Amino acid sequence: MIVVIEAEDTSIQLGIDYFIYSTTIMYNKCQKPMISGTTQVYMKDASQRLLETKKAADEIG
Repeated sequence: MIVVIEAEDTSIQLGIDYFIYSTTIMYNKCQKPMISGTTQVYMKDASQRLLETKKAADEIG
């Protein structure tokens, strides 16, 4: 089973992103990811947040 979280609300987007990041860290321990999220690329800071997310993912494997 794969869970994809696609939620957007500009006023709480950082909270949504934090929830997605923390659950992926907790549950994606095997080679096959179980939880995935989306990036709201229309937001002004999307490219920076995407780069930071990638960097953090690389650091924790």
